[in-house]
Amino acid sequence: MNINDTWLKGIVVIIMVVCVGFSLACATVTFLPTDDSTTYTPTETLKVYWKEPQQPYIVIGKILAKQGGRNVEEQLFKTLKQKAMRIGAHAIIMRGTSQKSSGAVLVPVGTSFFLLPATEVRIEAFAIRFTN
Repeated sequence: MNINDTWLKGIVVIIMVVCVGFSLACATVTFLPTDDSTTYTPTETLKVYWKEPQQPYIVIGKILAKQGGRNVEEQLFKTLKQKAMRIGAHAIIMRGTSQKSSGAVLVPVGTSFFLLPATEVRIEAFAIRFTN
């Protein structure tokens, strides 16, 4: 093996690690509307409920946000709330959060490599509009 082969392998490993890192760092937010034919004006504020509110409301859809990494819940929660306001929700009813292992990331350290576990965090909520 010559220097060029070693250099090329190093570059390939770095590119792979960067690609995996970007894929884990990006949040994915999905909105599943109750009715595809109805759209709402975006809202400026949003209430968050952990149980059903007492006011009458309609569910306009379900929002699912997921992101790889550790300690990402706070940022992911903000992203979910921003999506809810963009689709016109007055509030969200939190349905829960979960974490699951999503494989591993190869991290170069000096001349060695370490496998670190990758985690995916998932947050779900119902987007609602008050009817009164």
